[in-house]
Amino acid sequence: MGPAGYVFIGQAVLDLGAAIFGEAWVGDEPQSKLIAPVIGPVPPPLSLPIEIATAKEYRDAQNAVTMFAPFIDQPPPEPTEGRNALALPGAAASRKPPLSQAQWLSVRKGVLAVFGGLRQKALDDNDQARADAASRNVVAQAKIDRFLSVAREIVTECESGKIRTAHRSPYGGAMSPMDRDMWNTERWLGRFFYGAFDKEIPFDLGEPTDDPRLIFFDRDDMDGLVRRHRYPPPRMESFPHMSPYMKLMLAVVEKAGVTAENQPPKASLEAEIADLWRGESPLSGRLIDAMATLIREPESQLGRAAARTLKSS
Repeated sequence: MGPAGYVFIGQAVLDLGAAIFGEAWVGDEPQSKLIAPVIGPVPPPLSLPIEIATAKEYRDAQNAVTMFAPFIDQPPPEPTEGRNALALPGAAASRKPPLSQAQWLSVRKGVLAVFGGLRQKALDDNDQARADAASRNVVAQAKIDRFLSVAREIVTECESGKIRTAHRSPYGGAMSPMDRDMWNTERWLGRFFYGAFDKEIPFDLGEPTDDPRLIFFDRDDMDGLVRRHRYPPPRMESFPHMSPYMKLMLAVVEKAGVTAENQPPKASLEAEIADLWRGESPLSGRLIDAMATLIREPESQLGRAAARTLKSS
């Protein structure tokens, strides 16, 4: 999780992702990758002559018969002798039994049919592999997009100074502050892959090896960002113009579950107001006090709400 007062960058991604995306966040988003389909070899179209006249054609025919005849649903042709036999003089003719032209045409048809079926199966298998990879990549791309969205928000918060950052040796030791300018870069992705950066080359995208430094965030800052997404302000489309202070008060009401019957202590509301505020300037204590007062029922200011709650219980 991280040293006291800090949260490791990897855990921060998981926490913020769950807060932003809810049940859509699976948890393996940082490890998600696109895959390439496994494409098998496809034999080129088989070309066999109708009539055999040369030694090469004879060898091609005999090789085709040797390779595919066991798959052909017909008995092997009997060797023939005589003028129409496809036998050439010499060693090539002596190695295989000769086929007549009629026998060759019959076998040729079966060979082409078997080969064509095997070739089509290879094509179909590759099409299915592409479809399977595309389907899996749709899911993977959605995970990658969620991960990058979370990482970008963390980078923005760190670069603005809203989340304080520190680093430390992987072996332990003191935490060293990490200046916000270290996040003023487009080369931040490697930090989320490795959970660290290289102190010697801090903007390198590769795995840190020379002087790796683990990255941690201030726990209070990170918890505030997580809560802000877990309890977003109410939708304002149907409301008239509202100041940031009024929007903040409504967000506190929603988060704390304030109702006429449920009146949280003023101190707890003041803490929520201070925690959810994201304005440029900090809220004064007087303003926080006034906002907490306005959130509660008038009778709560006099303690009557607490008395009523005790009576009803």
